[in-house]
Amino acid sequence: MIDIKNRKLVLETAAKRLRQSGKTALARGLEDILRDGSNQAVNTPVEPAAEKQIVNLPSGGVISIEAPRLDDIPDYVSVNGEAVLLEKSIKAGINCLLTGPTSCGKTHLALWTAKKLGKEIFTIQGGAGATFERIVAKDKLIAPHGVTTQILQDALLPITMRRGSILYIDEPNAIPTEVLFYLHSAMDDRKMMTYDDGTTLKAADGFVVIGAMNEGYRGTSLLNPAFRRRTPVVIQMDYLQPKREVKVIQSRVPGISEAMAVKLCDLAATIRASAKSKTIRTDIGTSAIIACAQLITLGVDEATAATSTITNQAQLENDRKGISDLVAAHFGKGVK
Repeated sequence: MIDIKNRKLVLETAAKRLRQSGKTALARGLEDILRDGSNQAVNTPVEPAAEKQIVNLPSGGVISIEAPRLDDIPDYVSVNGEAVLLEKSIKAGINCLLTGPTSCGKTHLALWTAKKLGKEIFTIQGGAGATFERIVAKDKLIAPHGVTTQILQDALLPITMRRGSILYIDEPNAIPTEVLFYLHSAMDDRKMMTYDDGTTLKAADGFVVIGAMNEGYRGTSLLNPAFRRRTPVVIQMDYLQPKREVKVIQSRVPGISEAMAVKLCDLAATIRASAKSKTIRTDIGTSAIIACAQLITLGVDEATAATSTITNQAQLENDRKGISDLVAAHFGKGVK
C-alpha cells in the first residue's frame, strides 16, 4: 500500500511528465486530484501560449489541435472595404459571417486579419470532422487506486474560449446539431458555455467567432437561424476586379508575365460572368488562376495548364464543354 505522501509524489511526478509531453488536459486532471486531497494549490508552471494542444480521448486515440501558423500568410487585397470591416468587428468582439462565392478569399481574409491583429485563430471545418468529441467533449481521468475525477477536456471550442482567440468556422451550415447547441451558447452575449452536468466555461476577453460560407449556391444547405442571429455582422465578399487580380497573380507567382496574368484573369472573369448569368454553374477562384500561372512558369504549355487547373474544375459535362470553349478562345486549344 502506498502512503499518502508517496501517492502525492507519484501524482506530482506524473502531472509534470504529462505537461512536458504536451498532455496538459490530463496534467490538469491530476493536479485537480492533488488539490482535492490537500486543499492546497499545486505549484505548477504557467502554460505558455503553445500553438498545439494534444487531447487524449477515452477510446485511447489522440487529437492534435493546432492553431495555423500565420507567418507566411500573404497580404490580403480588399475588394470593397471588407478587410477594414472585419478588423473593426473583431476588435469590438462582434461575431461575423463571411459570405461569397467559392475561393473568393474568405479563409485568406480571416487568417490575414488574425495575423494583422496579432491574434491566435483556430479553425473548424463543417462536415464529418466537426464532431462533438473534437470540438466540445468532456473526458474522464482514472487516477491511481480507483479514484475517478471528471475533468474538462481541452477540445477545440474550450481551448479557443479560454485563450480569448478567434474561432473560424468554415461552412457552419454543415456543423452537427449537437455541436451547434454549445456554439450558440458560446456565441451569445454572455459568451459562456454550459456543459451537461451544469458546469460552465466563460470565454476570455477577445474570443470571437467568424463563420464563412457560400450562401445561395445550388446544393448548399441553409444556415441555422440561431447561428445567423449570433453573427450580426454579415460581410458579402466577391472576386477581385481583373486589374487588381492581375497584381495579386504577379505577386504570388514570380516569373509570370503581366500579359499572361492579364490573359488568365480575363479568362476567369469571363467564366465568372457566365456563372453569374447561370449559363454555367462552375465558378473559378483566384487559387485556380494561381495554380495555372505556376504551371506555366514551370514550362507547362498554356492550354494544358489552363485545362488541368480551370476546365477540369467543372464536374458537370455541360460546364466542362462551355469552359473548354472559353479556354480554346483564349489559348487556341480546348478539351474534347
